[in-house]
Amino acid sequence: MVLRRLRFGGPTFEEMGLPDTVRQLADAHRGLILVTGPTGSGKTTTLAAMIGYINETKPVHIVTIEDPIEVLHRDAVASIKRALDGRVPLIGFAGSPFTLACYMIEGGGSDDFAAVRTMAAARPDLLDRIVDINASAVAAYLREQVVAGADAVMLFDTWGGLLSAAGFRRHSLAPMRAVLAALAADPATRATPTIVFTKGGGGWLDDIGASGASAVGLDWTVDLAQARRGIGQRVALQGNLDPLVLLTDPATIQREAEAVVRAAGVSASRPAMRLPSPSRVTR
Repeated sequence: MVLRRLRFGGPTFEEMGLPDTVRQLADAHRGLILVTGPTGSGKTTTLAAMIGYINETKPVHIVTIEDPIEVLHRDAVASIKRALDGRVPLIGFAGSPFTLACYMIEGGGSDDFAAVRTMAAARPDLLDRIVDINASAVAAYLREQVVAGADAVMLFDTWGGLLSAAGFRRHSLAPMRAVLAALAADPATRATPTIVFTKGGGGWLDDIGASGASAVGLDWTVDLAQARRGIGQRVALQGNLDPLVLLTDPATIQREAEAVVRAAGVSASRPAMRLPSPSRVTR
């Protein structure tokens, strides 16, 4: 019995240059096809969900193309690293496994990601499978960024805050922990600082702080001083300036940024970070 047809607004098989075998697999199984790595034509895709049908019997098929996400992203990160010339650290980033799943399942942005939340309730096993696959791809993606020169890497869990507490721990936090564990176990990345940011995750800071990340990003709705008291010295805290402040004027940017530093507290163990001149902020 067909439960749902996925919507996907991404490139077609032909546009991605995928091998005929991938198309044959999709036609034969009509399941959810996940493709990792660069395409046969040399283009690169981190993850692509091919339109298919999910039902009670058809599995999720994984197609891995050799040398995942190597050429394009390594070259881009290395180029940026050279341009920075050591002036500031370079933070690599990736969407969290759950956030990627949101876009894959919905086929684009959404006000409420109803299809994803429905799947979390009706088919949590299927969502588990998707985020587990994503976790492997994200770990590989971030590894390549570190190899290319990123000084730290960050997981953006943009939509984890839409889930219930139990759903967040299962479908968002658990796969992020898997990504962090993979990076910590890899000699190429184990010394690289990691940051986790969950938008709307203020209620789960204790869990996020214990995820294995070096730092926790906070959104502008979180009381920074209270977060520090709750999380203690286990991890660094990043944030939490409202990004829309950057669309105001230099004086406002300076004032609001200094307010964030004051809320974070200044001590010998946590000195204040010297703020750049607001004139350097690109609007």
